[in-house]
Amino acid sequence: MLLRNKTPALAETLLVSVVILNYNGRRLLEDCVESVLRQDYPNLEVIMADNASDDDSVEYIKTRYPDVRVIEYPENYGFSSGNNKAARQATGQYLFFLNNDTRLDTHCISELVDAAEYHDADIYGCSVTDFEGSMPPRIMGCDFMGFPFRGRFFYVEGCAFLIRRDAFFELAGFDEDYFMFYEDLDICWRARLMGMVIRYVDAAIVRHLGGATLSGGNPEYRGYTTNYQRRYLGERNNMRTLLKNYKLLTLLLVLPVYFLMNIFEVIALIILGGNLKAANCYLRAYLDNLRYLPHIIVKRRKVQKSRVVGDLEIIRCMSLFPFKLKMLLKVGLPEIKS
Repeated sequence: MLLRNKTPALAETLLVSVVILNYNGRRLLEDCVESVLRQDYPNLEVIMADNASDDDSVEYIKTRYPDVRVIEYPENYGFSSGNNKAARQATGQYLFFLNNDTRLDTHCISELVDAAEYHDADIYGCSVTDFEGSMPPRIMGCDFMGFPFRGRFFYVEGCAFLIRRDAFFELAGFDEDYFMFYEDLDICWRARLMGMVIRYVDAAIVRHLGGATLSGGNPEYRGYTTNYQRRYLGERNNMRTLLKNYKLLTLLLVLPVYFLMNIFEVIALIILGGNLKAANCYLRAYLDNLRYLPHIIVKRRKVQKSRVVGDLEIIRCMSLFPFKLKMLLKVGLPEIKS
């Protein structure tokens, strides 16, 4: 654990902009905002970016927390675009993106700032657990096909994501085509390709409810449940991450395995699970990426042009055993809910 003995000096110069993205999260905001305001790190700019909520989220924050800056969007821009737009209005040297279904330990931001002082890194991740603290902290990794899992550290969860402001804009922020899901894995993958450093700060504790905006997830600790929209967006964005970030030779090796895994999963869902509707999620994901392939290729060229790290070094940080196969063997087929 880091010793918080440099925070007072840092507080004079380092401003951290806390960006809380919200969509109809009135029931969650008190827990989240109160935990931010109770931080023992004093130099904070707190922003709530609201994705056109139709509950009383905006009115509640303006009335209850007048020192919190509210940015109101005319429509729901999703996670990626919503955070990017807020980041352009934030003024801190560090940006701390925070889900509205989180609660921070009192020392969380102090620990992150101390990590930034002691280590020359660009992105810092928190020790994320559930609200009850019954789950072990989530250390996020991924397999060579880009499927996320808890294990060897590869990326920082978007629910509590600290990044240097200049690094964020050098990376062009989160990919706005993702809307939600996999944008955290993607930006960390691109950061690694550019030679940036990502660190996990185990003393920066965050409790995360999870699934507040779209249910499902957490297969290893809550049973493998998901829903059709989550599965569609996950598959679509996972494929885009591979297409953008791998070199062509690596893609030629990985994509056949990826396609076979998807085919196997669809057949299993239809035959064993009797879920024909689930196959439509994969079909929509593939068709969307085919439709937007020219746009994806433009983004791919930018990523490949800026990279300084090879795929072998990236794959060394991943698991070579497919995560979906692991979960099939461990808990069986996912339960897909509407």
